[in-house]
Amino acid sequence: MVQRRAHFSYSDSAEMLSGNSDLNEKLRERLEQAEAERTRAREALRGHAAQLSQYNQVLASLKSSYDTKKELLNDLQRELQDIGVRADSGAEERARIRRDELHAQLSNNRSRRNQLEKALTFCEAEMDNLTRKLRKLERDYFEMREQVVTAKAGWCAVMRMVKDNGVERRLHRRELAYLSADDLRSMSDKALGALRLAVADNEHLRDVAAHVGRSKTSGT
Repeated sequence: MVQRRAHFSYSDSAEMLSGNSDLNEKLRERLEQAEAERTRAREALRGHAAQLSQYNQVLASLKSSYDTKKELLNDLQRELQDIGVRADSGAEERARIRRDELHAQLSNNRSRRNQLEKALTFCEAEMDNLTRKLRKLERDYFEMREQVVTAKAGWCAVMRMVKDNGVERRLHRRELAYLSADDLRSMSDKALGALRLAVADNEHLRDVAAHVGRSKTSGT
């Protein structure tokens, strides 16, 4: 037994080595598994970090949008306060009443506008009619003025002829004041006939005498 001790010691060492080898193999496998798990954990961590970064960006965007809308809401509330609008439970009813009032005013304004447009159309038509009448009166006025000027010129010419031929004294005879209208008309017709004969060679005076005759005829 003493001689075989070394053999037994070797056998124990071999068994120990074999056991260590198995243990090392298991540890190696466990280490490989741990490294694989660590790798997967790192990849998952990177994914979670990227997702967290995206969530942070979304959160920042939402916060910025919230701040902007909150500021806009505050501005709107201040504007409502400035114009005297109260954002309370009765605001909707007041707004509805105000809307109906504005609709009624708008309807009245449209009706009034239609009436004014009709009145304007009537006034324009009346103004056009008055303008046409005014133009006709202006034409008649200028025609009558020309006739008056022509008659006055002819009368002046006749008066010059009367003075030049000594007829004025005969026209102012006292006995003419006692003659009747028919006698005066008869004398006027005779004088006009004589005047036409006297001015037969003068075209201007002939036209004046004819105009006097027409005026006398139209007057009678």
